[in-house]
Amino acid sequence: MNSWSIQLQFDNITINLQASSLAFLQQMSKFINVTINNPDYRDSETERGIFRTAPEQSCDLSAYFKNAVKIMKDGEYDDSYSMSIAFNKCNWVHLSIRGNALNNLINELEIAIDEWSS
Repeated sequence: MNSWSIQLQFDNITINLQASSLAFLQQMSKFINVTINNPDYRDSETERGIFRTAPEQSCDLSAYFKNAVKIMKDGEYDDSYSMSIAFNKCNWVHLSIRGNALNNLINELEIAIDEWSS
């Protein structure tokens, strides 16, 4: 069975994961393309300053990794996401992805998909 070493790099942290398939690249890219700047994926404010988050605003990528990996739309903002990665039941990393980090992620996804597809 093939396995790919994936390196995620954000500001002050680099995370290495093993992926069983590179199909997660397309799933992640599609999720971001559908949800970014889309008012249908904004959180509704239930009370002043308190927002409802929805499960439809997340993309579970765990099937492609040995770890639990999920990317979620931060519906309070049009261009903000978070990613959760579990290393075991007790150790999780939760990353915010917005601004330049999000732009870099989108660019790197496009490059990786182009390379993988050719």
